[in-house]
Amino acid sequence: MAVVLSKSDFMLYLSHPAWLWLKKHDKSKLPAVDDNLQARFDAGLNLEGYAEQLFPGAIRLGFDGYDEFLTLASRTATAMQEGAKTLFQAKFDHENLTTICDIVEVLGEREVAITEIKASTSVKDKHRIDLAYQRYVLEQCGFKVSRCSVLLVNNKYIRSGEIDPQELFVQEEITEAVARELGFIAAEVEKALAVLESPTVPDLSPSHCGTLDKDSLSAWVDIYRTLKPIPEKSIYDLPAVTPQQIGEFEDSGILTIADIPEDTFLSKKQREAVDVLQSGEIRIDQGKIASFLRAVQYPVYFLDYEGCMDAIPPFEGTKPYQQIVIQWSLHVLPSPGGELEHYEYIHQSTESPFEAVSASLRERLGDTGSVIVWYKNYECGRNKELGELAPAYADFFRSVNDRVVDLMEIFSKKMYVHPEFLGSASIKKVLPAVVPDLSYKELNVQEGATASRLWTQAVLQNKFSAPEREKILSDLLTYCQLDTLAMVEIYRRMVEVAEITKDA
Repeated sequence: MAVVLSKSDFMLYLSHPAWLWLKKHDKSKLPAVDDNLQARFDAGLNLEGYAEQLFPGAIRLGFDGYDEFLTLASRTATAMQEGAKTLFQAKFDHENLTTICDIVEVLGEREVAITEIKASTSVKDKHRIDLAYQRYVLEQCGFKVSRCSVLLVNNKYIRSGEIDPQELFVQEEITEAVARELGFIAAEVEKALAVLESPTVPDLSPSHCGTLDKDSLSAWVDIYRTLKPIPEKSIYDLPAVTPQQIGEFEDSGILTIADIPEDTFLSKKQREAVDVLQSGEIRIDQGKIASFLRAVQYPVYFLDYEGCMDAIPPFEGTKPYQQIVIQWSLHVLPSPGGELEHYEYIHQSTESPFEAVSASLRERLGDTGSVIVWYKNYECGRNKELGELAPAYADFFRSVNDRVVDLMEIFSKKMYVHPEFLGSASIKKVLPAVVPDLSYKELNVQEGATASRLWTQAVLQNKFSAPEREKILSDLLTYCQLDTLAMVEIYRRMVEVAEITKDA
């Protein structure tokens, strides 16, 4: 059977050649689409529906099932022959190349403009390559592509009433930038076809990952771990490691961070992580930790928010990709030896959450005492927005922000450094090293992306039965509660480390 290279295939090849080969020849070795990724696909389709409203009278082709997919190119040709001016999901084939275009506008005889819909707020390198591949295929088919554009999400749009597609999107023409990529496309298409035709898989090393998508290296490393035996604390775990660095390490026979030579050129963050891991020492600046903790005032409130966001703002007054607080957890230490208290809230209706979230928190969070968070930019940002969206609580949230103490700073500012952190100050890295008895591993929800997706599906989209919904909401409360309990226990451990006694 002749090989066929699609646009998605080509972009996958640019992420890593072996990724494309495995997809075509040994797909069982690749992970299945998980629920979070599927939710992103679904959100993209929803966004496309709004974008298509900008082109009244257009013909939507597309396909529902494999049989319709097989006829898509012929239906595209027929629609153009019959005088269609704008087409959605049109397909073009040339020999072993194929592409589906989001929007095709017919400008004249064999002359078109193409527009790609992206759930992004700015043009990225991968968007130019995406459109350049489409243009290359259309030109092989004999079309003149006079204009190439990206339809982007307008991050300045504020929802007022029903979604307004005219305001939700901004269009940016990148015709010249796309033209400059055509030579690259022609060369790389030939290489991608050679990969497809090869009887053997290309070198699996992450050193061959491309750099168009910043997430492709970490995604491929996750796959690579299932294909090859990788030692603990490998070079692939080095903070901000690049494919070029990986290649240099592998060529020198270096596979673990512990084996990286002292004279190797590394970034400052990488060098710190390597030095700490190689020494095996926990580095503690007791004085700085003590000074940091003496600024904490009782009662101490440990606060964590969980939020959701989408390209299409779900509530009045919100913007695309605005983080919307939908639940909180609050642990309270009333005094140094006091009994720990816990309070929580999760929004359970499709109504705007801002008043309910604000009122419930105001009831439990007093006017004095430190508010401890992990990464204050997030919580302080949400407090500011809650004050804007629920103006009656604006003064309250301003006062809360004045009392915020960022516990993460002990670790991000290197007052406490552990070999297991690998240069990270994430609570997911700090907790198992500092408080090994607490863990996220047994929870049904273990990270924020899943929490956001499940809440959206359970509450806004009503995708689950009543018992399933209740279980999900319970799991979300448990997850958020562990975030604040983790801060409590890390705080207590730092008090021990600093050898200080906090006065009430």
